[in-house]
Amino acid sequence: TIRQVVGRAVDMGSEAVRMVKDNAEKRPELPVLYGSTGGKNALAVLKTAGGAALAGVTFPALVGALVMNLMGPTILALAGLGAAIFLVGSGVKTIRRMRRFKSYRRLLGEKTHCTLEKLARGVGKSVKFVRRELQAMFSEGLFLQGHMDHEQTMLITSDETFLRYEQGRKALEERQRQDAEDMARIAKENELTSPQVREVL
Repeated sequence: TIRQVVGRAVDMGSEAVRMVKDNAEKRPELPVLYGSTGGKNALAVLKTAGGAALAGVTFPALVGALVMNLMGPTILALAGLGAAIFLVGSGVKTIRRMRRFKSYRRLLGEKTHCTLEKLARGVGKSVKFVRRELQAMFSEGLFLQGHMDHEQTMLITSDETFLRYEQGRKALEERQRQDAEDMARIAKENELTSPQVREVL
């Protein structure tokens, strides 16, 4: 009957909802790796718009003051125009940096590490520029767990990944140290071997 069909459909829907909830509860909570760009973008847009509006007022005032040969108003208009240029420049610079931050995140994807060379290619900048910008982004709280590797050639965005990298690096250094000591010991033993034994060997 229709009632049975409807009842079965409701039961199947309830089962599907329960399975989704169970899977959501089982999924491990991922650490938050990135800061929000919303506030920085909004402030950058305000700076740019405010600077443009200020330039729109001060530039005609400057032209008028120059035409009328008025020293005081000319200085005030120049100061206002300088402030406007600074605001627009600062706003545009921040907007571009936030765009590159989004590009860095896109290039990282689901990974928690990426070479600076790949990031630099992705945003069309030099490795040196990207290295300097990432350090600034660490300070701004955009990469909440941001690190660079020992050689400063790789971005690492997770404390856990950085810890594993450091453990591996230290283990490799220890192995290299042991190998160097072994080679030095063997070289020393060879030096101590008498010429007669060397001839026999």
